[in-house]
Amino acid sequence: MPMRWSYLGKLGPEGRLDWGGDWSGNVPASGHILPDNNDLLVYLKIREHARKGEYGGAMVDWGAFAIRVNGPELLTILADCYGDLSRVTTNSLAGRYVSYGQSLGTLNYVAFISAEL
Repeated sequence: MPMRWSYLGKLGPEGRLDWGGDWSGNVPASGHILPDNNDLLVYLKIREHARKGEYGGAMVDWGAFAIRVNGPELLTILADCYGDLSRVTTNSLAGRYVSYGQSLGTLNYVAFISAEL
């Protein structure tokens, strides 16, 4: 059974969803912003948006999809997955993602990646 997870990563050069790799490693390093999230619903939501080209999303690697999000966009995606974000426990991993989205603001962007092995 494949392993599936999602994470926040730094954008590639010029704010793109391209890190200069080929189809076997064209993703940013995970775990540099927050720990990886093993929530299947979040993973699937990222893939859905990327397949539709929403949030500038695309397939970036043979087993990975990415979208480019700012704080409010990240919070919208998390709310789609978790519902009312005020009910998410602050010290949980989901709560840490929510806090990060709140601090990111509208001008700063990150890559939201869904990956599988």
